Amino acid sequence: MDNDNPRRTVREAPAERLPLGRIVAYSLPAAPMIFMTYLVNLYLLKFTTDVLLIAPATFGALFAGARVWDAVSDPIVGYWSDRTRSEFGRRRPWILAASIPMALAFAAVWSPPAIEGRSLEVWMALAIFAYYTASSAAYIPHLALGAELTLDYHERSRLATGRGLFELIGMLLAAAAIGYMSSVSPPRAAGTHLSLFFGLATVGLLGTHVSLLRERTTFQGRGASRPGWAARDVMRNPHARVLLFVFFVDMLSVGFLAVLFPFMADQLAEGMNPGLAMVAVMGIAMLSVPLWLRLARRFGKRTPWMFGLGLKAVGFATLFLLDRGPTPVAFLPILLIGTGQACTSILPNSIKADVIDYDELETGERKEGAYFAAWNLVIKLASAVAIAASAFLLEWAGYRPEVDAQSPETLTAITRLTALIPVALHAVAMVALSRFRLSPIEHNRIRREIALSRPPHQGEKI
Repeated sequence: MDNDNPRRTVREAPAERLPLGRIVAYSLPAAPMIFMTYLVNLYLLKFTTDVLLIAPATFGALFAGARVWDAVSDPIVGYWSDRTRSEFGRRRPWILAASIPMALAFAAVWSPPAIEGRSLEVWMALAIFAYYTASSAAYIPHLALGAELTLDYHERSRLATGRGLFELIGMLLAAAAIGYMSSVSPPRAAGTHLSLFFGLATVGLLGTHVSLLRERTTFQGRGASRPGWAARDVMRNPHARVLLFVFFVDMLSVGFLAVLFPFMADQLAEGMNPGLAMVAVMGIAMLSVPLWLRLARRFGKRTPWMFGLGLKAVGFATLFLLDRGPTPVAFLPILLIGTGQACTSILPNSIKADVIDYDELETGERKEGAYFAAWNLVIKLASAVAIAASAFLLEWAGYRPEVDAQSPETLTAITRLTALIPVALHAVAMVALSRFRLSPIEHNRIRREIALSRPPHQGEKI
């Protein structure tokens, strides 16, 4: 029996339809926030190496340390967000308070003063640590709020699709910004202008987001009594454990690709602009979003997600077909990776909300913050590992920032690393995801049992 097929369900609970305006109000801030995240994660190592002339291994170690702190701070924010009680809810005060510090720190990352050497390294370390701290304080509550807006299995996919579309817009803008910064002179001035504009946009959209949305009053203060208990409950949840592993492996593969691809693209296809290549990937991803939403409604969420991971793995494998100069197959990896990226941008967040419902049935608590913090923790640890390892692998491959053209041996090594590592890791993620057992049938049962176990007033809608 295919337990992941929603058409083979028992009688389902009535759908909780979300107004389109609420989906848009929630999703809008995802664009500037993901822009900031992707620009830092995808391009800051190359920016500091080629523009600021900081050694790759030096900044790789600083960057990895900042990512580890970023991961550690997530559970702190998640726990306190779950426990917060206020007339404005438990998520929105965090989002609003973090918006301005996040924008200022982002500007500091891309607008260092005219200093060099150890002073510049210290500035960049402090700026990136400040950015990741403020980003966690906004990002975790924003994700947690999305899991509370609807309890319906398929409506969560609609909400995740809305957020995923705006995330893809942010990724598209980040890719365009990378292309712009890669082609203009001086790139430091371009970084300053972009950081100021998107910092202000983030503050404005987060403020609008907070003013338009409301939270479920019955969820306030229903987090775990102690941080250790929240972590314990996450690890006891069998569905959460599978997702933790899948997210770690998936982000490890994406992290290697994100860091190494600009170095590879810069030398292949006669100086292919990495930003333009990523614009094409995100453009295809945006066009593919309706396809994945339709597949999720027909087959559940796990099976399409596995297929999306497979498409990305094949796309990474085709990078081996690229060589110096134009090639007829150059568009193939972009098509495959872009289509798969659309799936991995929308379905995981929808599945996370379903897993949190299982925890509510087991514990009687609502710990969205703790769960999203745990998932983000492993994602960021994977990113830190990938960034640090990529920096050292670049030096091992013989990459030299001061030369215009790398040696053939260096290019071969970078191409192999960029293609083979993501292929292998995506294959591992697919195998792990096949063990995920929270089907539409099981989720429908969970929601029914929760509804029967609480007073009628706790079925509040917002």
